[in-house]
Amino acid sequence: MQNPKPGAEVIKKLEEISGIKERRFIGEEEQSVDILFDASKKALENSGINKNELDAIIVAHNSGNMLPNKDGVFHTVPNLAAVLKNELEITNHQCIAYDILFGCPGWLQGVIQANRLIANGEAKHVLVSGLEVASRLLDPHDLDSLLMADGCGATIISSNSDPNKGIISHASFSHTENDLHNITMGSSLNKEISGDCYFKMNGKKVYKYATTWLPQVIKQAMDKVSINPKDVDYFFLSSSQWKNVKSNCEQLNETV
Repeated sequence: MQNPKPGAEVIKKLEEISGIKERRFIGEEEQSVDILFDASKKALENSGINKNELDAIIVAHNSGNMLPNKDGVFHTVPNLAAVLKNELEITNHQCIAYDILFGCPGWLQGVIQANRLIANGEAKHVLVSGLEVASRLLDPHDLDSLLMADGCGATIISSNSDPNKGIISHASFSHTENDLHNITMGSSLNKEISGDCYFKMNGKKVYKYATTWLPQVIKQAMDKVSINPKDVDYFFLSSSQWKNVKSNCEQLNETV
């Protein structure tokens, strides 16, 4: 049996692949709603919009509200958007508040939904937040968990009459066939630890999926508005492989 690689070697390889060197976890006495409230409050303050002017609140997450001082214990009722609306003391009952479960790109899907609400004339201002407290679900014996951490971001999406501003195109893929079980919840790799609510990920397959399909969905979004990948000034991606993604997009453009 081959000896396992030294920890330092594994960590170095993960840093090269992901670009991630550090993680941040919330305190044991904190819960998910705490950072959700802080980020959303700051977004509202920066926007200059009165909180009761919001027409919708969309919160994207995977694991509900992680309770303080309890590993892996979370609540999904009331939904986080409703809890956030309550914490912000919003009294506008016409402001709808709902959650979406869409995995890693949940915040982006929330922005897409906000854009549709605005485009349909159903909203002028929408608060979209992406939240995850993964630290309470990590298996310390699983190397694929090393990349996960805690964080929250909030954005105010508003209508604008200028056709040159805003979201001009978007695209989404959803593969739920052979890829469905690349990310699941399961038991610890340490059989002496009880419970089956640990985050489990097939890191190699997830990486392959991302680097294969991300360039194609980006290309589809650009094709909708006849934009060439070479004309894009910036790609904002949560990956150190952005150069490969841009190159793949350009190769797709040359072959289609």
